[in-house]
This record gives sequence, C-alpha cells and structure tokens, in this order.
Amino acid sequence: MENHVLIQNVTSDEFFERVKEAVRDELKNLINKSEAEEQKLLTRNETSKHLRVSLPTLNTYTKNGLIKSVRFGYRVLYRLEDVLVAVQEISTRRI
Repeated sequence: MENHVLIQNVTSDEFFERVKEAVRDELKNLINKSEAEEQKLLTRNETSKHLRVSLPTLNTYTKNGLIKSVRFGYRVLYRLEDVLVAVQEISTRRI
C-alpha cells in the first residue's frame, strides 16, 4: 500500500521554505546538544578512567598544565572539552 500526502493551499516555494526552516531548527538543536555535552564536568575518577591513567598520573598532568582543572571548594573537576583537547596534546607530546 502506498502512502500519499496531500498538501493544499501551499505553494511549492512555501513548502520548501517550511522544510528548510524545520531542518535548520533541528540542526540548531543538535549543535546546542553537542555544546552542552562539551560543557559537562567530570570528576577525577571519571577523568582518569576516560584517559586510562591512574589518579597520581592525572595529578601530574594537572600540575604540569597538560590538563586544565576547575576547583569548586575542595573538589577538583575537569571539563570534558579540556580533557578531549588534552588527549590530543598528550598523544603528540613526549613526556
């Protein structure tokens, strides 16, 4: 059985413009979601697991400035975006 769509009182230009707007809105939503994920904060344990290094190694990377950390009181957190950038830098750098 075939599906048919009947559009009335809309010109082809109006139809294509509405489709473009819908696609544009969906792309904006996807971009906003990816930006929100990049702002995600990771704990020290999550970061060490993500990098597959021990906590002392992570501490050394942080002290040497290879990975930027964020302090909230006594907690040390890492931005996912910074961790991903550090992965690229660490893999190309000799320590």
